[in-house]
Amino acid sequence: MMHAPTTHPLPTFDVTAEGLAKEAESLVTYLEHSADELVAAVTRSELTFDTVIRPLAAIDNELRARVQYIALFHGVSPCAEVRQASSAAESKVVQAHLGLFQRDDLFALVDAVHANPQQHASVDEEDLKLLNRFHQLFVENGMKLTGASRERFTWITRHLVDLRVEFMQNLGADPGSVCFSEGELAGLTVEGFEVVEEGSVGAAAATKKYRVPLTKPVVTRILSQCSVPQTRKEVFLRNQNRYEPNVEIFREIVLLRDEASRLLGFESFAHRKLQQQLVKSPDRVEKWLKELHAALEPLAQRELEQLRVVSGTDAIHLWDLDFYHNRILQEQYHVDHERVAEYFPARGTIERMLGVFEELFSVQFERVEASGKHTWHADVDAFAVWEADRSAFIGYLYVDIYPRPGKYNHAANFNIYPAYVNSKGKRTPVVTALVCNVSRGEPALLRHQEVITIFHELGHGMHDLLGRSKYALFHGHRTVADFIEAPSQLLENWCWVPDCLRRLSHHYTTTTTNTSSPPPASTPQTPPPEQIPTALLTNLLAAKPLHQALLTLRQLAFSTFDMAVHHPPSHAALQSLEIAATYNRLLEETTGLQGPAPPSPQASPYAHAKWTWGHGHVTTAHYVWSQEANYYSYLFTRMLAAEIWASRFQTNPMSAEAGLAYRRGILEYGGSREEWGLITGLLGREPNLGAYLRELGVEVGGEELR
Repeated sequence: MMHAPTTHPLPTFDVTAEGLAKEAESLVTYLEHSADELVAAVTRSELTFDTVIRPLAAIDNELRARVQYIALFHGVSPCAEVRQASSAAESKVVQAHLGLFQRDDLFALVDAVHANPQQHASVDEEDLKLLNRFHQLFVENGMKLTGASRERFTWITRHLVDLRVEFMQNLGADPGSVCFSEGELAGLTVEGFEVVEEGSVGAAAATKKYRVPLTKPVVTRILSQCSVPQTRKEVFLRNQNRYEPNVEIFREIVLLRDEASRLLGFESFAHRKLQQQLVKSPDRVEKWLKELHAALEPLAQRELEQLRVVSGTDAIHLWDLDFYHNRILQEQYHVDHERVAEYFPARGTIERMLGVFEELFSVQFERVEASGKHTWHADVDAFAVWEADRSAFIGYLYVDIYPRPGKYNHAANFNIYPAYVNSKGKRTPVVTALVCNVSRGEPALLRHQEVITIFHELGHGMHDLLGRSKYALFHGHRTVADFIEAPSQLLENWCWVPDCLRRLSHHYTTTTTNTSSPPPASTPQTPPPEQIPTALLTNLLAAKPLHQALLTLRQLAFSTFDMAVHHPPSHAALQSLEIAATYNRLLEETTGLQGPAPPSPQASPYAHAKWTWGHGHVTTAHYVWSQEANYYSYLFTRMLAAEIWASRFQTNPMSAEAGLAYRRGILEYGGSREEWGLITGLLGREPNLGAYLRELGVEVGGEELR
């Protein structure tokens, strides 16, 4: 591919711990001085949108354009010192930004403009939304509180930032490992696992132990492929008991969130947060989750019975679902994920994904040479992004897909530089990164679920790249929290379209010159077809509905837990809540899958002891940073995505006309318009549960939600 023009130089990433600290200090100084200058420049007779809100927006744009870059490194840097410095620097900047919205003098100016928004003839819809958001940020930062309540609230908000940073740093620690013999890993190849122990028993041949890292790809492989129940159980429980220091941090976070929300006059943290979102209240969330649960329960019971028959046991455990799901795929649907993966070599598949986006959204990607100071690791690929007709440069996409020590352990899209309209009326370029972890082989091959995950995360990247809001606060995926996932979940549908999967596929032997032994289980005697065969596709697509009720109920359990800790009946009820036991109980009861056997009554007289087998709620960032009081949105937005797919794309997934309409009508606005209005405008009606339930295999119509 061509190199990006020199008029759009690549960003640099050759940072040091000291450099990040200095950048944070510089940004904090900028925030403080700029706010002082804004207040000094405005008199009471000049309180208008142009004199108060636009200058404040310029400060906010600059902050967001620089802090995202600082924060990137705690998720991707190979240097532990840089990762720690990134976390500390981000914390310092976030605290300063928080302080900006805790200034009485600045709030007085914004409050005066907010009281008379219609006086300002020059404002448009996005301007008004910005004005309301700024005012809301001040109010939610306690600016209407006084005395001891104000002091307590201010301390809480600042301390919560520190707790979040500490929590996230812990998630970046080594997840640990466990040693197994080859027999204990039956069903998996031990190739790639470190040999840590050798020995012999009597005259028997030497035995070996293998160190199995508890990284996400490896845990997924063991739970889905290992035929030894005890091994699956041990890996599941060890995975659920990682990052123990986060247990107390999490407890303190949810208690402080609840206390701060009640100081502001809200019933709970969820009540405070959801008033600005599509669903509006925790009561509506709980009602919606119950309706979804009721619709799925009959199908889930049938799925459980199928698992009992296949396993030959009445007890289906939490660590059994993925394994028996995989067995049924192979034995009844004849889906061989290892064989399917042969057709999806990682780097080539991602480039073909970008080709799909080019056609759908009228853009162009060009691979560029990013090395040395222009990347944070040698494995990272970079692409320049243009409008399809080359009329405008959009920005850069970075692709970082292989696991390494200290790297963010899940899959995500990291915005590095958001776009906005600067003081010269020019739109700044976007820089965004796909950061995920796929099993590295020679070559690296993607299982179908990994194809879906990457397509999903690239969907966030497209939202980022195509955003055209005026303000960084609304750029790209910065929508209300219960809409963010919908555009990416919509794109997952393309990973179930036969023609699209053929387009994404190329057998690894036709796309690489690598001569190392490949990971697939079987080696055909004749050269394989270049694209995935129809028979493989047919079996894969036929299995799509398999266990969708149980898998959705698992997500519903996580959503219900989220409401339990963020919408308790009272602060006292939250203080007495057994948080880990609640998480485990909901996971078991909602799905019908069993956890470990409870201890005997003699061992523990407490009823909750049955559910003290882990603390999975602190092994993910979701409830602390990204989806707090919002986990339901993963399901809610699937309803929205199903509606858009069914109404706009299902009959012609590669329609450039539909893709461009969706880009113009949804993606480009980001969070700058009222999202429910954008959805109903695209659909021509109110969304309902019908399309989503049919997608899950439930033939039930849904009632309109609004």
